[in-house]
Amino acid sequence: MGYFNNSRSEEELKDQFRKLLIKYDYRNPKNEKLISAIRREYDQELLNIKRANGYQTFGDKVKAHSDKVKQERQQERQRVAQLQNKQYTKQDFTDLVNREKRYIDNIIKKIVSTDRKRYHDLRFQLAYGENYIELYEYFNNQSMYKEDERTKATYISIREEIEYAVDCLSSSKKQSNELMKQVEVMMGKYIHECFMKYEALYVDPIDIQAADQMYSPPKNKKNMEKESTGANFLIKIAIPPMIALGIIALLSGEPIALPLFTAPFILWIVVIKLWDIFVAKPLTKRARRVRTKQQAENTGSILKILGRIVQHLFFH
Repeated sequence: MGYFNNSRSEEELKDQFRKLLIKYDYRNPKNEKLISAIRREYDQELLNIKRANGYQTFGDKVKAHSDKVKQERQQERQRVAQLQNKQYTKQDFTDLVNREKRYIDNIIKKIVSTDRKRYHDLRFQLAYGENYIELYEYFNNQSMYKEDERTKATYISIREEIEYAVDCLSSSKKQSNELMKQVEVMMGKYIHECFMKYEALYVDPIDIQAADQMYSPPKNKKNMEKESTGANFLIKIAIPPMIALGIIALLSGEPIALPLFTAPFILWIVVIKLWDIFVAKPLTKRARRVRTKQQAENTGSILKILGRIVQHLFFH
């Protein structure tokens, strides 16, 4: 049963409610159920009027957020499906690469000309990074961190579309990986070129010279790499005994004694050097690459887990 007649405002609804309370004698215990029914209808009508004026309850806000998240997920699935099903041409791929280069150029120009911290961080990476792929990954993860959300979103979408274009233009997964690696190397080189170009334009030569001294690799870096395998240390151990035995052989007056005494030590040095060149160094480089890749995978896994925890806590 409807007790209220299409009230247009809160005051009009309250006026009707007041009259109903008097009419059905709200103080009489016998009318308690009737008054409760009128109260429920009044609360619902009041909420409808407030909603019409833009009011939202906590449940309304949660439902609106949930609907928004579902809509965004649906749009994202549709976008990804559209990109995956698109037939890219070589011209499309070239246009995407050029778009990414324009973004890289603009971002590095802004970093070098206005952001001293990111400039020095990027310069440090240029000095100590191992290759262009590592430089490209650093730029995508660190240098882009302080960019505005719109720029980051557009840049990420371009990179994502390049990956889909590479997959479309490749006949196999192996070819796709090789082509993507070439793209990353090319972008890393372009980042380096843009950095050097804008550094010459916007940074004082005195500051550049100071940065060169600060970030230049150590002069004994090659020696440190050699000694890291232990080869030089083992060779140094063998040289003093070899010299001592050579002197003893010369003093003995026997010409054949010199090669006999020194041959084992020379053979020792040759074996150590061959081990260092063909076994120790390749294993060290491989271990470094595996360690770097594992660290990146572990970081990505942790971020995914945290994202799922946040999503479970707040959106379910």
